[in-house]
Amino acid sequence: MKIMMMNLIRTSTSLIILILMFTSQSSAKFDPKTLVGAWLFDGNAKDASGNGKDGTLENGPKWTAGKFGQALEFNGGKKSYVNVGNLGLKGPVTLVFWAKPAGAKDDDRLISNINGPAVPAFTIRFMPPKVEIWSSTWIPIIEKFDDNKWGHYAFVFKNTGGDKEDVTGYYNGKKGLTVQDNYAFTDIGIGAHFIENWGQYFTGLLDDVAFFDVTLTVADIKNIMNKGLKISLAVSPAGKLATSWGGLKAQY
Repeated sequence: MKIMMMNLIRTSTSLIILILMFTSQSSAKFDPKTLVGAWLFDGNAKDASGNGKDGTLENGPKWTAGKFGQALEFNGGKKSYVNVGNLGLKGPVTLVFWAKPAGAKDDDRLISNINGPAVPAFTIRFMPPKVEIWSSTWIPIIEKFDDNKWGHYAFVFKNTGGDKEDVTGYYNGKKGLTVQDNYAFTDIGIGAHFIENWGQYFTGLLDDVAFFDVTLTVADIKNIMNKGLKISLAVSPAGKLATSWGGLKAQY
């Protein structure tokens, strides 16, 4: 009996150590301080990062069922978009979001600078069947997307130490193309056309939009894609980041 108890204690201790190791590794994937802004669109356009970058709805995008919770439905004809202001983005950046375009047309914009210079700058557009990115010229970054279907999009900006940055696109967790240019971010419009002048406003659904000031790994991107921002980043039901990873471990 004593031997059985000792074996049980050893087994339990080993399991606890393994769980703690796994939890530590999982929670280390995302540092909440690297999250610049996050908009879950679960009934509001508040910034779930706690950084106060709450979005302002322009021209009436509507709430609807989303990929995770709710999403916003944008009507390009009515020029609807969400203004999240200047996020102070520079250096390494990662942008992630879910999108469900509704009849994507050439030059439909997804996320863009809404003011500032035309070059260098930042805007992303559909150019079916491709997705393209702009700073000083249009460059394909995702070779094929599916229209009228939910897709997960990620763009990783890596500062290589020179005048230009490497930017890699990901679609549904799969690596697309890597391009190089000098990107600059000003006030950001989700669903908006470029500096209120060029391109068309987005038509369709957008959900779980976030900017980070680090280059996320493929594993990080897939984790966000599969679990959603709320679980991946320990966002509380109140719509802000949990104060500790312990809260996430207790809930899930």
